[in-house]
Amino acid sequence: MLRRGSLVLTFLVVACSNGQHVAAKRPSLLAQTAAPTPLRKGPEGLMDNHHRHRTDNNQHNHDHRNDNQAQQHGGGYYRNPVVGVDAPDPGVLRVDSNSSGERPRYWAVTTSGNAKDAFPIRTSANLVDWELVGHVFPNGSWPSWAASDFWAPELHIMPDGAYRVYFTARCRHTKQLSIGVATTPSGSLAGPWVDSGAPILTNPLGTIDATYFHDTEHDDGGGATPAHYLVWKVDGNSGGKPTPLYARQLRKDGLGFADGTDAHLLLQQDQPWEGPLVEAPWLVWRDPYYYLFYSGSGFASSAYAIGVARSTSLLGPYKKACAPVLSFYPTPGTPGQGPRYAFAGPGHCSVVRSGPTSDDWVMVYHAWLGGKVLHSPGRNVLVDRVEFGPDGWPVVGRCGNPTADEQPVPFGIGSSTSSVSKATSPLPSCPRGSTLDSQHEVVELATPSVGWSPNATLAKTLQRVKVLAGNCGGATVSLQAVDRAGWFFRHRDGVLRLEHDDGSDMFRHDSSFMYRPGLALNNSDTVFSLRSVNYPHNYLAADASTHLVRLDNYAPTTPWTLAATWSLTKVTD
Repeated sequence: MLRRGSLVLTFLVVACSNGQHVAAKRPSLLAQTAAPTPLRKGPEGLMDNHHRHRTDNNQHNHDHRNDNQAQQHGGGYYRNPVVGVDAPDPGVLRVDSNSSGERPRYWAVTTSGNAKDAFPIRTSANLVDWELVGHVFPNGSWPSWAASDFWAPELHIMPDGAYRVYFTARCRHTKQLSIGVATTPSGSLAGPWVDSGAPILTNPLGTIDATYFHDTEHDDGGGATPAHYLVWKVDGNSGGKPTPLYARQLRKDGLGFADGTDAHLLLQQDQPWEGPLVEAPWLVWRDPYYYLFYSGSGFASSAYAIGVARSTSLLGPYKKACAPVLSFYPTPGTPGQGPRYAFAGPGHCSVVRSGPTSDDWVMVYHAWLGGKVLHSPGRNVLVDRVEFGPDGWPVVGRCGNPTADEQPVPFGIGSSTSSVSKATSPLPSCPRGSTLDSQHEVVELATPSVGWSPNATLAKTLQRVKVLAGNCGGATVSLQAVDRAGWFFRHRDGVLRLEHDDGSDMFRHDSSFMYRPGLALNNSDTVFSLRSVNYPHNYLAADASTHLVRLDNYAPTTPWTLAATWSLTKVTD
């Protein structure tokens, strides 16, 4: 939790070698500037659904091997991606050994689109080195009802030890995207797998992205308490409609729904960053909450991101975190060319335990390489740690961004097949609330008085403010007026304004900013950038001509990133 701090928020100058928003009222402007360029939504919802999870059929048999792979007993380092070919929508299952002392194995299945061999199966002992071992439905063994679009499979284990694959495919007769389930009579996750014979779930708008959840916290073992659920998305965005995520109780064998049960709405898109949809649900229980991870904004865009909501009841109501827990963020690039995106559009995750304790977690997800959205090598598989903060909300990866640096293999997981020397450099640290450690300090928002010259003097203070923990919680901050309690800087229509907290969710979000590494020097503990919660492409930045501060659309240039990078200096009151 951030504490109040008396600091100077200074515009950083160093030498070098942008959705519709409606508010109920419009008070006078603090800094009237042009609104930022609207966020560009991906073609999700505008594309033919036939192409939604398109993959490169020629890539599945050639898995990527990192130069820096995992060392035995978890002592080594790795670098994302861990699967460097097109392998979207990874559904991951941890399988613990029945033998004492043996480490678990991980199994993953991924989208295959219209490839002849449907749903690649991979396995790993360490979540880093993955081996392709087969396919759920090899060429010639597709389900008789399925014609195309083999998307978003997931592996799950039932209470009796039997395995299931839940998956999406387009029905041959109705042309609807439908959810099926397959079993493996041999008991081997490598297969062969046999489809149940017909979809278990259909909808005129399409049903996709099924996930299974066993509510072990409330399973009495005798069937008296509901414990088995399927969660899925209705594909409304394909018809310009909402995209609700539903849950419904399954039979204990997972092959159909329990008699007399109905679907329950868990959530749907209602946040600006989510754009036209939410999808790809994944449920985790961590006392005292059920955490529902999901993706939003459309897979074919760099804005695709992972959010989370939580509830004390599996069927809700769920409260969303105010900002994505994993989204794009620029990393340092070539001097003079500004930062770059190492990865873009992270989404569709599985969250699994990675170590010997119940609170060691990792997220396995896909992302595009920076600058290569909708281009080869497609959506690669990445692995990042998940930590839970003091407020109980998860923090993922490098400050909520896919980790591009070398990092230790997940805690407690080892490999006998690869080795590596120690990382060449430690992971850059993230700005933390601990830097704001005084009880009564004040921040000055300052912008350069002259142009973008590296020799510009820092002048023209805009406003003194107090830096507080974000009004919407999580890893965010809010800027409150020094002498006016309850008055905060908030963005509206691209403009930074000073307004009184009206108690609305919109105000809480508009007045909260993600506290992230500085775009110009993001390996420092003392510089940072402030991202909009509602519009993650937008940052708090100085205007070169007016020397005022506004919300501005990200631009990959050195001058702009300097304008959006700030440093902290204590002020003596």
